[in-house]
Amino acid sequence: MARVKQWIYGDRLSYLLFEPISRRSALIDALPALSDSYRSFLVSKGLSNQYLLYTTAETSDVSDIAGLRIAPTPAEQLPQSLPLGETILWTLPDATGECCGFRCEGFAFTGQWFSPGALLYLTTPSPALLQSLLQLADDTIIYPGRIVDGQRITSLGQEKAIAARVTSGRSRNA
Repeated sequence: MARVKQWIYGDRLSYLLFEPISRRSALIDALPALSDSYRSFLVSKGLSNQYLLYTTAETSDVSDIAGLRIAPTPAEQLPQSLPLGETILWTLPDATGECCGFRCEGFAFTGQWFSPGALLYLTTPSPALLQSLLQLADDTIIYPGRIVDGQRITSLGQEKAIAARVTSGRSRNA
């Protein structure tokens, strides 16, 4: 089973998804200011980084870390799946090519476009991207791209429950 390491830089979050057995990893939404920390963790765990994955077309230069760079662009289609040892990462593409997500084994990495509490207000990604996310199991852990009100992770079920509670409260008050 894959594991996740989270880094915090201001209110931004980045991640390393790795398999302890195969020692393969994927760095998600890497930030240049954390390059030394990423490299140190990779070396300490004996990991071979396979991918530098970005959830928006805006990518950071972390060229000193190995890995195939994959980011959404309107001109190119993202690969549907990315093997990482026994783990398969699946892309959650946006129809516009401006953002995407990645999912595997009960995890979803959404980057900046989906933050804790965003289900109530989300308008940026295409309906197809949001639908892809909403079709995942409620126990899917969502790893967002930034901290909101101190919250660094959420789950799809938690997001749906918050949205339902707030929506039902609005309809009673109307």
